[in-house]
Amino acid sequence: SLVLEKTETVKKRLKNRFAQLPESVSLADELIAERRTEANKESGQ
Repeated sequence: SLVLEKTETVKKRLKNRFAQLPESVSLADELIAERRTEANKESGQ
């Protein structure tokens, strides 16, 4: 089923979900590091 929500509702939910993360944490940087580690494992390095 398709659920339509107001943009503000989605923004509030996401803000609450990630509110406990310190500002110094970059989820993008963590994801990139994990991807690089996995790529190195797959290439045998």
